[in-house]
Amino acid sequence: MAPSPRLSSVLDKANAAESAETLTGLLRDGGALPGDGRVVASRVARMGGSGLVGAVARVHLEYAAGKPAGPASLVLKTASDVFDEGPQLAAMEVKFYRGVVPTLPEALAPLVVGSGLDERTGQSWLLLEDLGDSGFVRQIDGYSDSQALAAVRKLAVLHAHWWGRDLPRDLRWLTAPQDSAVAGFCARWLRSYGGPWPTALGDAPRRLLAGYDKLAARLGASPRTVVHGDFHSQNIAFGSGGQSHDARFIDFQFVQHGCGPLDVARLLATSLRTEVRREIETALVREYHGTLVARGVEGYELDRCVDDIRAALPWNLATPLALHVMGIQREGRHWPLRLPIVERCLAAIDDWGAWNGR
Repeated sequence: MAPSPRLSSVLDKANAAESAETLTGLLRDGGALPGDGRVVASRVARMGGSGLVGAVARVHLEYAAGKPAGPASLVLKTASDVFDEGPQLAAMEVKFYRGVVPTLPEALAPLVVGSGLDERTGQSWLLLEDLGDSGFVRQIDGYSDSQALAAVRKLAVLHAHWWGRDLPRDLRWLTAPQDSAVAGFCARWLRSYGGPWPTALGDAPRRLLAGYDKLAARLGASPRTVVHGDFHSQNIAFGSGGQSHDARFIDFQFVQHGCGPLDVARLLATSLRTEVRREIETALVREYHGTLVARGVEGYELDRCVDDIRAALPWNLATPLALHVMGIQREGRHWPLRLPIVERCLAAIDDWGAWNGR
């Protein structure tokens, strides 16, 4: 596909993301603006915390007076230049929104106003509904029990829809965990590190590396489904009142075709304070499994679900440790004095006996 003028202009911050004509056309084409509505001005502001896996900006919009108006703002996503894999990850997210989201039985993601993908250059962009900021919960703060239960109920809707199904030809870009871009990224950086690991990690890095390939293959075993790949509280937005039916997910750059409980393990270990996790994890697992069954999943017993979550818990260490190693080797950073989310992950691994998981 040759780069289109619309693709080029939207990626050019000084030209298209602020171009009233381009934005008007995208909003109309996406059904977000009546035919006589018109964007007259826009302002682009980089969103805080963005730029690691994807570059994210908020596009504030102004409309012609006396005419119908569309959304007050949109979110523009492009590839990050921090990762070598950035363009590949961004392209996967575009493909997810184009190929997977329209198949889902419920709204699980922001609405797409426009997207572009140049397969030749790998250049891509997404213009999405702005879900705001208030519906997200910082990982360090952690979910309440009701929020966590609502999140896994909604997650099970995604998983159940694709559970055990062969991918159609146009979705075979979805890879198993062992073949995913993020697994390759983590393996490369973790195996390149020859320095000392923080004392707080104990022998976890050694054990993770020793079993890395086997674990990745385990998480790609049947029954497979479409998994988010980075399912934590900062990637889940609740609507007004925190209702579960309003929950929607963002950041699908790590989407994979693998073991559904991989996502449950990520939420459980990263987005709950340890004391809260210990109190509600049994109910959380039952909620997830019960929703799968209610959505038509057959032949997947609760004990198997528990085993799969246990097996997936060490995988939560790979990405944060690889990111720290990248910062140390590329930019001369040091290990932080505390690794609170990683420490939560280690506590969950110990509580579940996950190093010995099947």
